[in-house]
Amino acid sequence: MKKLLKNTLPFVLLITAVLIIGAGCGDGLSPTPSGDICDNADTTIETALSDLSNKSMDLQVHEYVFTTSEPGSICAIGYQSFAQTTPYAVDNSAVSYEIEIVGGPTISSTFSNSSIEYISLTTPYEIVPGVNYTIKRTGGDGLNTSNGHTAAVTFPFTSSNFTFVSSNFVDTGSNGGGPVANNGIPKIYFTFTTD
Repeated sequence: MKKLLKNTLPFVLLITAVLIIGAGCGDGLSPTPSGDICDNADTTIETALSDLSNKSMDLQVHEYVFTTSEPGSICAIGYQSFAQTTPYAVDNSAVSYEIEIVGGPTISSTFSNSSIEYISLTTPYEIVPGVNYTIKRTGGDGLNTSNGHTAAVTFPFTSSNFTFVSSNFVDTGSNGGGPVANNGIPKIYFTFTTD
């Protein structure tokens, strides 16, 4: 009997351990991906700004401060370069702009002047309610190549769960123009998904 227990017991314990460990491992199939957090991101900001009267503004830096009433993440930044034919021709589609969420991610790119182009952030940028965030566009020469679309508003301006607190326009050089405060919202867009 001792010999049977000595030879059989380790084998029984090994089989029991394998069965216990194996039972906790599931069916061995990979879980179905739940999708990217940004799959359902919306363009609420694009809708809000597109519904307002169009203006334009030069100066190299265009920025606005906003806050949200809902937690979520910014997934992509959107922009449309300025173009006009009268009173003189301007086409800024070849101008490279840097757009940043101050304290967060930055993108640099040229943008179409015929439609809004979005560039996805490498990692969604989380925003929390009640905190002021600044989105800033920098580029151009301070004159024609710095022109950008703006939306005419009185601050603060609320649309959906976003409140635009203020805006600012200024040149980066010491001899430049500005600052010009609260002269509309620069049309710098982003996609947003709520938590």
